[in-house]
Amino acid sequence: MGSTYHTKRKYYITHLNTKDKHKYKHPTVKPVSIINNFIINSSQEGDVVLDPFMGSGSTGEAALRLDRDFIGIELNEEYFSIAHERLNNFIY
Repeated sequence: MGSTYHTKRKYYITHLNTKDKHKYKHPTVKPVSIINNFIINSSQEGDVVLDPFMGSGSTGEAALRLDRDFIGIELNEEYFSIAHERLNNFIY
């Protein structure tokens, strides 16, 4: 999947992501669809995506879906556990 007109649009207002907030128990979880566009427009397949504030792992999920490698860092053990489980479920 490459960069296209549809991945370059601007987001002024996004929907309230209450489903993912509840599912991943994080107050600022980002929609993977938006993160997908950031990754598509700033990297290529096989690149490494670094998220130093991983939270619930939205960026990691998007990176893996788009055939990128991923490194995530999270200080909060609860959020790290949530992200770890989320990404393991995606990988396996």
